[in-house]
Amino acid sequence: MNRMPRCLTALLAGGLLASFTAACHRSAPTNASLQDAFKDGSPEARHMAEAAADALQKQDRPQAFLLLQNLSSSADLTPEERRAAAKAAADMRAQLAKAATNGDQEAAALLQAYRSSK
Repeated sequence: MNRMPRCLTALLAGGLLASFTAACHRSAPTNASLQDAFKDGSPEARHMAEAAADALQKQDRPQAFLLLQNLSSSADLTPEERRAAAKAAADMRAQLAKAATNGDQEAAALLQAYRSSK
């Protein structure tokens, strides 16, 4: 009789974990959308977008954050590039804020330095 509740509990826990993972993945900056937005852009902007996507993939948050901030403030972007860069930068700030709230000192320091520079 105990087996059914354990199986049900395991299934529910697995479903919750899958939902949580999917939700986290959706909120993360996406490399493909960033690279796609800049595929026809200027060489400098395309290079910076590729470097930011690479840093995101390697989970190098400080590098990705700086590149995305620089990219989103570039003057020579198309409206599509500007939207993609701004969204990726905002998503990264949200990730860093969440990490800082959860005690990540590196994320907190990075956000503090960003706020101080404004």
